[in-house]
Amino acid sequence: MKTDRDRRTFVRRSSGGRFTDPSSVLRARGFTLMEMLAAIAILAVTLSILAQISFQALNESVMTRRRAQGGLLAQGKMEEILANRGDLDGWLKQAAKDYPLDPEIDARRFPETENQMFRWSCEILDVANSPGMKEIVVRTYWSRRDQAKWSKCELRTLVFAPRKGFRLFGGSNDENIPAEGRES
Repeated sequence: MKTDRDRRTFVRRSSGGRFTDPSSVLRARGFTLMEMLAAIAILAVTLSILAQISFQALNESVMTRRRAQGGLLAQGKMEEILANRGDLDGWLKQAAKDYPLDPEIDARRFPETENQMFRWSCEILDVANSPGMKEIVVRTYWSRRDQAKWSKCELRTLVFAPRKGFRLFGGSNDENIPAEGRES
């Protein structure tokens, strides 16, 4: 039978004067394997969530840039059309020759190399009950390389674009403009 003295050989004295089990002292110094595995699992989940959030933010940044670029390209194409509003039919015919058609989306390609992912289309419509008024609709399309879906930006405007020979107030257009405002 063991006495208290025999038991003391297996027990250490702590700094507080009490006897403690040596195995509990060893456990208090570090982490168990299960605690380490749980910490690594929590860290892995947290890092994967942060990586996913960063990827989504980057993707949204790219899409925002493309939306802005698509809007600017549509605005530029609208300005080109408005600059030629005296002969819209002639401009449409020339555009059909100058800009190749993309049959996938039924829109025209931009000639610039940095805008190869963008396409554009336009419609010039007569406005009902308004002679000489036209509605111009310009659309730009773009797609990510890994998606088949196209995004779109659309601009619309109304413009007075009289046909050749159109007379405002019954006379020629020059007769209705004061002499100091006429172009020579």
